[in-house]
Amino acid sequence: MDNFNTQKSYRGILKSKIFLIFILALLVVVSRATFKAYERDRYSRTNLEILERQKEELLSREDQLSSKINDLETGSGQEKIIREKFGVAKDGEGVVVLYEPEEGASSEVKGESGFWQNIKRWFNMF
Repeated sequence: MDNFNTQKSYRGILKSKIFLIFILALLVVVSRATFKAYERDRYSRTNLEILERQKEELLSREDQLSSKINDLETGSGQEKIIREKFGVAKDGEGVVVLYEPEEGASSEVKGESGFWQNIKRWFNMF
């Protein structure tokens, strides 16, 4: 008989409103903690991907810089850099400097101006 009363009291507790509210509150707390853990994991994975890309970029930059350093350690590499930066030429060589045209500068070649073109320009000034 005691066993039956014990089971009946458990059923009463399980069916009570206070127990139901407690279980719902516990579910909310656990769900919220799980969601926060998921957000932290997602944030960490995103940052990890960004850092891996940056690492790859830095490694490639390191390779480029080490190859430039190796070039500068040789005489021909030093000569190449000096020629590029300062436009220096050896004896018997010539240096050609090309400039990009400025924006707004006309690339048209003006023909010879004659007497009548000068008069038209003079009247257009007024």
